[in-house]
Amino acid sequence: MTCSASLRTRLALLVGLLGFVLAVPLVMLLPARMDGISRGWADRRLLGMVRLLSAEVEAPLAASDRSTAEAALRKVGSVHGAVWAVLLRPDGGPVARWKEPPGTLVPCHPGAEHVEWRGAAVVVCVPVKGRAELAGTLALAFDASELQARPRATLRWLATGAAVALLLGVLAAYLIGTVVSRPLWQTTDVAERIALGDFTASNDLQTSRRDEAGALARAFESMLARLYEHQLALARKNGELGEQLAELRRTQEQLVVADRRISVGRLAAGVAHEVNNPLAYVRANLDFVASLLPLLSRDRAGGCCADRLEEMEEALDDARHGTDRIRQIVRGLKSFSRDDDDRRERLRLTVPLEAAIAMAAGEIKQRARLVRHYGEVPAVEASEVRLSQVFLNLLINAGHAIPEGASDQHAVTVSTRTGADGFAIVEVQDTGCGIPSEDRDKLFHAFFTTKPVGVGTGLGLSISLGIVQALGGRIEVESDVGRGSTFRVVLPPAPEETDVAGAAAGQPAGGGETKSLLVVDDEPLVGKSLERALGWEVRVVAVASAASALERLANDRFHGVLCDLAMPDMSGPAFHAELKRRFPEVADRVIFMTGGAFSPAIATFTSSWTGALLEKPVDMDRLRRLLAEA
Repeated sequence: MTCSASLRTRLALLVGLLGFVLAVPLVMLLPARMDGISRGWADRRLLGMVRLLSAEVEAPLAASDRSTAEAALRKVGSVHGAVWAVLLRPDGGPVARWKEPPGTLVPCHPGAEHVEWRGAAVVVCVPVKGRAELAGTLALAFDASELQARPRATLRWLATGAAVALLLGVLAAYLIGTVVSRPLWQTTDVAERIALGDFTASNDLQTSRRDEAGALARAFESMLARLYEHQLALARKNGELGEQLAELRRTQEQLVVADRRISVGRLAAGVAHEVNNPLAYVRANLDFVASLLPLLSRDRAGGCCADRLEEMEEALDDARHGTDRIRQIVRGLKSFSRDDDDRRERLRLTVPLEAAIAMAAGEIKQRARLVRHYGEVPAVEASEVRLSQVFLNLLINAGHAIPEGASDQHAVTVSTRTGADGFAIVEVQDTGCGIPSEDRDKLFHAFFTTKPVGVGTGLGLSISLGIVQALGGRIEVESDVGRGSTFRVVLPPAPEETDVAGAAAGQPAGGGETKSLLVVDDEPLVGKSLERALGWEVRVVAVASAASALERLANDRFHGVLCDLAMPDMSGPAFHAELKRRFPEVADRVIFMTGGAFSPAIATFTSSWTGALLEKPVDMDRLRRLLAEA
């Protein structure tokens, strides 16, 4: 029996025992109570009898005839159970007697009925009235033992019946608790255990019984069998739904990446144009400087070409500006072309915005001017790649809303600001054709597009909304047909972070010691360029392989190691593992750099890498800051 059923059975037995305990005093007190009840009943019966007999003595008492009175008393004394009788005058004096009363005569109050139980006799006094006044009193005594014999016999029968009824009640309660209720309690307990997930409880059902409880248990077992079958079917369906949901999520991720790559493919010609433009003047400026350098080397005094040094400086500045533009475009291409698993980081919104602008600039340039209004905006926690995809979709849509050939009359404005609730807001506004009201509710539906066939897939806005909503944000749309549209991306700010890096940067670095950097790259020109750029600030040593770097580290000490991730002989991750084994103190000071092409092993390593990672071409200012903190 389970704990619950056992508790109920014990409770039933306890109630029966409690009833028995309470009934014992009742049975013990019943005789006294019944004795009092029987005595009162006898008093009333005797008074009624003596009142009737008083009529026999009324005439002799009124005549004060003793002989007649004695004859009347003998007649009265013939009543069953009478033992003696006395007829009294109003003043209490005796008129006549039948059999002498033992001891002192019971005082009878004139005019009052009275019953007195005295030992073995019960004396009943009844006033006898004449025509208009009290004539006297009749005192008649009865044998008390005879009067009490029958009520006591009745009492014994009542007490015996009550005890038997009580015992039968306790026995019935026990039988109900054990024979009838216990199977029901067991079935209820099994149901409660099954409701809590314990399906083995069905083994406790008493299906072998041949009564109603057994029929109930068998019916319940049959119901459980069907329930278990349904549960197994439901579990199979849940498993199938889980697989379908996982497949749907994989498909969704593939759609996100596919939409991003479709956008890049559609913009490929414009991107190539945007790269070739700065590349053209970078090459021209470098050719110009290269043509003047031989003359300067021959004329060390600078008399021949001294006046052209300023032009050379300007040419180099233009070349640097062009390489920065190319780097921004290439960085955007790398972001848009790589897969990601929605890895989030704290970032400034201008970073994904500029990456998207670099990609969409060629598409927009033929249709409108691109205007930037960047206000103060909080950092957000998001995937740079996915936010760039959102902004690129909005920029492409803004450009396509404007016809070609009138770029001086139209503008695409990108602005950032902070909302009243502290959220970051990015707006992409165009002066194009606008969106009809009947299409606004369908804008974010998958595969809905207002663009011509072959221009749009109808997935861009739907995917963008999903990305923004996953970040806890929203996209708002305002549009006026013929005047343009505004798409507003609202994102929650990133949690505040402690400026630990800033505090560490304020610490003195090495007590004024000259910094040293070991550059590991299989492309020798990369190492040579870094030696040339940083050599006057820090000691730079460049090697072309990880093996050479390990040999150098065995005999030299460096504040930092700048290593390429992808190298033919030993990759960056393998080099870092070897450093942890041989030079663990150096492994913590490694700075990796990459050109963006990741093998699966390198991609796995970078996803868990928490140190610094620079993209080529290297941001020299950031590299200097990292060295200063080393």
